[in-house]
Amino acid sequence: GSDSIMWTIKFRNGTLKRFKFPIRTTAEGSIDPFGGKPMPKMADLTLPGVFTQEVMGGYRPGKPEELIRRG
Repeated sequence: GSDSIMWTIKFRNGTLKRFKFPIRTTAEGSIDPFGGKPMPKMADLTLPGVFTQEVMGGYRPGKPEELIRRG
């Protein structure tokens, strides 16, 4: 059996790009994505930053001058 999927893309300018992606090696349905995690409090789901607290250290609203390029 093969351990990866491979494909090639040829761009309009003639450049070739090759990709190799490993196939799944765990049985389908064997991963518990919520294992060891506490049940969420439904009221907390509407709070800003609830999904980014651990990853990004919290939430800060974006400033338009940081988000939109003009010119």
